[in-house]
Amino acid sequence: MTNQCLETVRKEFRAELSAKERRILMHARFILLKRRQDLDTRESIILDTWIQNFERLGKAYQLKESFYDIWESQDKEEALTRYEEWLGELREDLQGAFHPFVTACTNWQEEIFTYFSHPLTNSLDKQKHSCIYTKNKLISFFIILNNKKKRDFKRKKMILINFKLFLRFLAPFRL
Repeated sequence: MTNQCLETVRKEFRAELSAKERRILMHARFILLKRRQDLDTRESIILDTWIQNFERLGKAYQLKESFYDIWESQDKEEALTRYEEWLGELREDLQGAFHPFVTACTNWQEEIFTYFSHPLTNSLDKQKHSCIYTKNKLISFFIILNNKKKRDFKRKKMILINFKLFLRFLAPFRL
């Protein structure tokens, strides 16, 4: 969500610029959406130039990065302290763009920061559900192929071989 807020600031900021300045900021979106540590040397130099020349855009990028730094906290209290500091850094001219994000964090604060007490997510469940969904879709596909009225023995044999290969492919994903 912080990337969406940064994108809002970028669009508002871009609307205020002249055509020449807009050309300077061309392709800014892709660099701004990356984390600082993921930037190569060229992108880092470009970003530093933008931050020096366009203060509001730089502050929005810095807010995005500092929010991600909260997740490096060791416990819930430290994370809450960092979040409160982050809220304090939020400038008045950026509050409109970050309002939906701040509202979501405020409404779900207990659930969000419980992660630091119990650092588990539902990613494994989502992965299993994705595998089950894919498996069911593919099985349905093979059943539909197999149930066609006009088929010959070669086709049926080929479908059976493909289905066996498919099941062999799914073996590591068995739940």
